[in-house]
Amino acid sequence: MSASEKLDAKELSLEFLPNDAEEEEGLGNAGIETYRDEPYAGGAREVAQNSRDAAAELPVRISFDLLEIPTSDVPSIDRLRTAVGACLDKAKLAGDDKGIGFFTQARNVLGNGTLKVLRISDSNTTGARGPSKTGTPFHSLLKGAGVSKKDSDTAGGSFGIGKNAVYAISDLQTVFYSTVYLDELTGTKRFLAQGKSVLVSHTDEADKPRRATGYWGLSKFHPVENPEMVPEWMWRDDPGLSVFVLGFRHTPDWQRRIAYSLVQNFFCAVHDGEMEFAIDHGGIKIGRLNLDPLFQDADLRKVAEQNDRAQEFDLSRNLYRCLVSPESKEDVVEIGGLGRIRIRVLVNDGLPKRVSIIRNGMVITDSLEHFGEKFARFPMYRDFVSLVVPLDDEGRALIKRLENPKHDGLSAERLPDEAKRNQAKSVMRRLARTIRDTIKSYTLAKFESEVSVDELAQYFATDVNRNPANGDSAAEDPQTIKYRIEPRKPKNGTRAARAGRRGGTGPGPRTAKGAGGETARPRMPSGRTSAQPIVLDDVRNVMGVAGPRSRRIFLTSPEGGTARIVIEAPGLSESESLMVTHASNSTVTNGIISTHLKANERVELDVEFAEAYRGPLDLQVVIEPEGEPANEDQ
Repeated sequence: MSASEKLDAKELSLEFLPNDAEEEEGLGNAGIETYRDEPYAGGAREVAQNSRDAAAELPVRISFDLLEIPTSDVPSIDRLRTAVGACLDKAKLAGDDKGIGFFTQARNVLGNGTLKVLRISDSNTTGARGPSKTGTPFHSLLKGAGVSKKDSDTAGGSFGIGKNAVYAISDLQTVFYSTVYLDELTGTKRFLAQGKSVLVSHTDEADKPRRATGYWGLSKFHPVENPEMVPEWMWRDDPGLSVFVLGFRHTPDWQRRIAYSLVQNFFCAVHDGEMEFAIDHGGIKIGRLNLDPLFQDADLRKVAEQNDRAQEFDLSRNLYRCLVSPESKEDVVEIGGLGRIRIRVLVNDGLPKRVSIIRNGMVITDSLEHFGEKFARFPMYRDFVSLVVPLDDEGRALIKRLENPKHDGLSAERLPDEAKRNQAKSVMRRLARTIRDTIKSYTLAKFESEVSVDELAQYFATDVNRNPANGDSAAEDPQTIKYRIEPRKPKNGTRAARAGRRGGTGPGPRTAKGAGGETARPRMPSGRTSAQPIVLDDVRNVMGVAGPRSRRIFLTSPEGGTARIVIEAPGLSESESLMVTHASNSTVTNGIISTHLKANERVELDVEFAEAYRGPLDLQVVIEPEGEPANEDQ
């Protein structure tokens, strides 16, 4: 007796839920549509995640194999054809182009003599524990909507919305499941099998309204418990779960579409010996020993690029380098509410300055934007990549609760309780600050000591004390401050100098567009004043930690007193004043820095500009000598 005959004898069938309220359900199922953009990668990622979380021992092994099954060996295939026909008629009547296209393709797939089926099967797992009752993983897998069930709070997958991903790679939106699990009371093996179709609401051949969802199995939508009642292609002996995608949307590169997603998302779990994958009957194997060759595989990267995931694939390749490189630096920090967090940093030229948070061996996100940190800008940091991994259940559980359905972003707004939301925000903000501080400690350029330029003169051909020859320019060097150039004649009798450069105030006020619109460029005040121009010693500057809008200036004054400083960008014919908005240990008024200098004492000023500027600097400096009162007419 054939498998189909045995099934008919046992009255197994495909039955769609009644729709007494005649609710309208279309093809835009939210759970399935979430994964339409990347159906192969999304399906692989979600199934693999659920298998990892059901681990009974390590490594968890998952295979992705293409089967060719005679349509006669598919239970209730005629009922599925009838339902597809009814849905197609409805789409034609409504003029629904999307529905017509989908169900025409489904009818063609069902009209062939064989059916392509993608079998995704795991081992070394607990399977989807039953029985099929509310509160068990098997029930959540088949019949849960908006709920999830896992045996652990730290489980990454929970048969929530992610279980719908595999329907996006089925031209029939039909998936069968079979599982073997150990009964908790008796320790004996139990078998469960059931199928599910997600079409559109329709009217059946008896003119009864039906909903979009149909179940294959025993009457009243119950699963099969006897493995002898299902076709051989659904059998399994050992604990684990098998997922069968009927009408698999076959493409020539389906193997690599799945492979690049697994390598990109699970390289940590694979490297740690927690997961292994085999695709197309072992044609592609993913294990600890071949991760590096797979990351270097040009064909694999090409498929990632074709799916607009080249940057993510390259990032994972660099993160893998961070994971295995002996040059990587690692800190383990303790954060209240998260427990221990491992932060690993690799510093090397050409790395993309990116951070990735890993949970349960899977890449989650590279941003904590909902906690005030996008990890998007790292000015003055050396090139790096960083892996962030929670080591304790406390941290893994919190991050899981904050994840969106696709497991690629975190937000406290997913928590319904306000107090818990606020607590989570506080904890995650501390995590964000800790990550940045740790990366900064390894990558930010440090200036631990300073020496006079004169002490290094023997190593350089240029005499820092001579005036530049005609045609010489420091404009190409952003860390240059020019301060020994022929002075200009002072205007209106005003005495002001830029580190001894000139005795005049220069051109009239210039304008710059800032946050507040057009404002006058800073210039030294005219009028009578006792302030004297001075020549500074050993003036240098470096880029500040805030990037091109900041600069750190080092200078030494031969005299003490209250100095006013205007900073300018030198040009070929004249200089352009730069609007200063802040200077450390100083006051800033209309872009002019006012600070107290001590004679022959080294001073360090952290300056912020209203606009980004990367070029060299000129300084205009006048000083009120100590003991002399200011006498200005502004």
